[in-house]
Amino acid sequence: MKIYQPDRFEEDPGKRVTSCPVSLTQEKKPVYSVPQFQKDYLDANTVKDQEKALIRFAKSNAAASDSPETYHKMEERLQKISEREH
Repeated sequence: MKIYQPDRFEEDPGKRVTSCPVSLTQEKKPVYSVPQFQKDYLDANTVKDQEKALIRFAKSNAAASDSPETYHKMEERLQKISEREH
Protein backbone atom coordinates (compact mmCIF):
# COMPACT_ATOMS: atom_id res chain seq x y z
CA MET A 1 0.00 0.00 0.00
CA LYS A 2 1.31 3.39 -0.95
CA ILE A 3 1.41 6.14 1.62
CA TYR A 4 0.65 8.83 -0.93
CA GLN A 5 -2.36 8.25 -3.13
CA PRO A 6 -2.85 11.10 -5.61
CA ASP A 7 -6.43 10.14 -6.46
CA ARG A 8 -7.58 10.87 -2.94
CA PHE A 9 -7.68 14.56 -3.92
CA GLU A 10 -9.71 13.90 -7.07
CA GLU A 11 -13.01 15.75 -6.76
CA ASP A 12 -14.98 13.42 -9.00
CA PRO A 13 -15.50 10.11 -7.11
CA GLY A 14 -15.98 8.31 -10.42
CA LYS A 15 -12.41 9.14 -11.45
CA ARG A 16 -10.83 7.89 -8.23
CA VAL A 17 -9.00 4.58 -8.28
CA THR A 18 -9.68 3.79 -4.64
CA SER A 19 -13.02 4.31 -3.00
CA CYS A 20 -14.67 3.55 0.27
CA PRO A 21 -18.42 3.25 -0.24
CA VAL A 22 -19.58 3.89 3.29
CA SER A 23 -23.10 5.00 3.99
CA LEU A 24 -24.16 6.26 7.36
CA THR A 25 -27.91 6.20 7.78
CA GLN A 26 -29.68 6.78 11.02
CA GLU A 27 -32.66 4.70 11.98
CA LYS A 28 -35.74 6.89 11.84
CA LYS A 29 -38.39 6.18 14.40
CA PRO A 30 -41.82 7.73 14.15
CA VAL A 31 -42.03 10.97 16.10
CA TYR A 32 -44.33 10.94 19.12
CA SER A 33 -45.43 14.54 19.22
CA VAL A 34 -46.69 16.54 22.18
CA PRO A 35 -50.23 16.83 20.75
CA GLN A 36 -50.33 13.06 20.14
CA PHE A 37 -49.08 12.41 23.69
CA GLN A 38 -51.70 14.78 25.13
CA LYS A 39 -54.44 13.05 23.18
CA ASP A 40 -53.30 9.57 24.24
CA TYR A 41 -52.96 10.65 27.87
CA LEU A 42 -56.38 12.33 28.01
CA ASP A 43 -58.06 9.43 26.18
CA ALA A 44 -56.51 6.84 28.50
CA ASN A 45 -59.09 4.89 30.51
CA THR A 46 -56.68 3.45 33.04
CA VAL A 47 -53.60 4.52 34.94
CA LYS A 48 -51.64 1.87 33.00
CA ASP A 49 -52.64 3.50 29.70
CA GLN A 50 -51.51 6.85 31.07
CA GLU A 51 -48.23 5.28 32.19
CA LYS A 52 -47.68 3.77 28.73
CA ALA A 53 -48.23 7.17 27.11
CA LEU A 54 -45.80 8.81 29.55
CA ILE A 55 -43.11 6.19 28.98
CA ARG A 56 -43.54 6.33 25.22
CA PHE A 57 -43.27 10.13 25.30
CA ALA A 58 -40.19 10.03 27.57
CA LYS A 59 -38.44 7.52 25.29
CA SER A 60 -39.20 9.50 22.15
CA ASN A 61 -37.82 12.68 23.71
CA ALA A 62 -34.50 11.12 24.73
CA ALA A 63 -35.23 10.86 28.45
CA ALA A 64 -33.00 7.78 28.59
CA SER A 65 -30.52 8.61 25.86
CA ASP A 66 -27.54 8.73 28.21
CA SER A 67 -28.78 6.11 30.67
CA PRO A 68 -29.16 2.51 29.47
CA GLU A 69 -30.46 1.59 32.93
CA THR A 70 -33.36 4.02 32.59
CA TYR A 71 -34.16 2.81 29.08
CA HIS A 72 -34.21 -0.85 30.14
CA LYS A 73 -36.33 -0.04 33.20
CA MET A 74 -38.88 1.68 30.93
CA GLU A 75 -38.86 -1.28 28.54
CA GLU A 76 -39.38 -3.71 31.44
CA ARG A 77 -42.32 -1.67 32.70
CA LEU A 78 -43.94 -1.55 29.26
CA GLN A 79 -43.49 -5.30 28.90
CA LYS A 80 -45.10 -5.95 32.32
CA ILE A 81 -48.07 -3.76 31.40
CA SER A 82 -48.48 -5.59 28.06
CA GLU A 83 -48.28 -9.02 29.75
CA ARG A 84 -51.00 -8.11 32.25
CA GLU A 85 -53.30 -6.87 29.50
CA HIS A 86 -53.21 -10.16 27.61
